[in-house]
Amino acid sequence: MVDVDETISILGRSFLDLVNESDRDRIAGLLSNPVAGIAFEFDFRACNGLLYHSSFVPIFDEMGVVQSLIGQSVEDITAKHQAEEVDRFLTTARASSADAFFPALARFLAQTLRMDFICIDRLDDDGLNVTTLTVWMDGQFRTNFSYELSNIPCGKTIDNKWHHVHRLKVGEKYPPTLQEFTRVDERN
Repeated sequence: MVDVDETISILGRSFLDLVNESDRDRIAGLLSNPVAGIAFEFDFRACNGLLYHSSFVPIFDEMGVVQSLIGQSVEDITAKHQAEEVDRFLTTARASSADAFFPALARFLAQTLRMDFICIDRLDDDGLNVTTLTVWMDGQFRTNFSYELSNIPCGKTIDNKWHHVHRLKVGEKYPPTLQEFTRVDERN
């Protein structure tokens, strides 16, 4: 569940300290099972955001009383869970029109990947401008608009026929771009 370097920091801590706050109450309730002598398995989200499959087994003393618990979190199931979510989304969205599909895709990406900003565009016929098909920013949909590609990351991508994924801090890397999106949205 953690890297070897992190092992020292978890020694002496409660298992619940490693569980994401959103899952903590549910897991606390489940922990009563092995205390009552019942082994069980479950999935949970850890503080690092990853999903794990885990189990707890009660250890009994010679009188049959639960003496301790052995817990095991052996499998990171994050990728498997995300693949299942994508399959479910694509199965249900397949019948959607383009007008419904792209907003549904943006919402799905925002929720699944915890993204703050999503802009799905269509390149205009002139090759110099794009028109948004959907824009998701700060937890809500924004008004679609058109914009020029020159001097922004998307324009550089199309000119050079390469792509780049920005995983974090896009607003810090390209503040004028996001500021322009905000101004366009406020005008509409």
